[in-house]
Amino acid sequence: MTVEVWQTVTQRHPLSRKLVIQSIILLGTLMVTAALILWFGIQLGLKPLLDLREAIGQRSADDLRPIRRWVPPELRPLVETTNSLFERLARAFALRDGFISDAAHQMRNPVAAMQSQAEAAMSAPDETELRARVAGLAQSAQATSRLTSQLLSLERVRGRSLKEFNQPTDLLAVVRERVRAFAEAQLPHDIEVGFSVTGTPRPVDCDSVLIEEMVVNLLDNAAKYGLRAGGCLDVSVTFEPESVTLRFADDGPGVPPDQRERIFNRFVRLDPDQSGGCGLGLSIASDAARAHDGEARCIGDGPGAVFEVILRR
Repeated sequence: MTVEVWQTVTQRHPLSRKLVIQSIILLGTLMVTAALILWFGIQLGLKPLLDLREAIGQRSADDLRPIRRWVPPELRPLVETTNSLFERLARAFALRDGFISDAAHQMRNPVAAMQSQAEAAMSAPDETELRARVAGLAQSAQATSRLTSQLLSLERVRGRSLKEFNQPTDLLAVVRERVRAFAEAQLPHDIEVGFSVTGTPRPVDCDSVLIEEMVVNLLDNAAKYGLRAGGCLDVSVTFEPESVTLRFADDGPGVPPDQRERIFNRFVRLDPDQSGGCGLGLSIASDAARAHDGEARCIGDGPGAVFEVILRR
């Protein structure tokens, strides 16, 4: 049995066009619906992020307060990281502003004094008076240079404390090298410098630059305020399981008990004429110790001053 089915071309073309049009309308409707749903979903889902962007954009340049707006759980890690960045920036700006304020306050008087001494030297009546005035000018320039150097050292220590430069370091070698150089410089003054080690030396996870700045300033402080001709300074390093203690003990006049905490503040000097130093050395040492989760302190009831620095990193 043979069955034949046929259809004219004029009937097939309209049917094909009808099916194509129906498919286009159906797919177009689906695509438009999906696009609208996606658009509304994105707008609704991103609204907290857009609000957060707008809130941050309205802040002033010096507004570094933490972000307290509600955000979805997915955005909380981003907000926490941003708040951490704001906190570090606030600390950095505070250090910068403090340095500028300190430098402006401390440099104003020395520069004015140098200018007055220079003008006085220009009007000296004779060569003897001229030499005397120039000598005073040179002394003022030397003191100003040291003040500038100490201010920069203080800023260097505080700037590095904001970052992580710690690495395993031969702390004993760093301290021994600075003490050796100090002892050689004190030989003409008949000053005896001792150095001892207690415990088992080991590498210490620390910032060698900060440690060197700390040791140099403690030694310099001893030379200016604690040591006299024929005196002695004992430096010791004690290694303990969880910390390292550096001890600097001199046989000088010592520090009054009521001043032992105050001397670690900036620009505090106990000498009456205020000419022995800048009042920054112990502050630098204290900042370096705090950068290593430690502390610097002045102890001892006997003659002389004893400074201890405990490093807990």
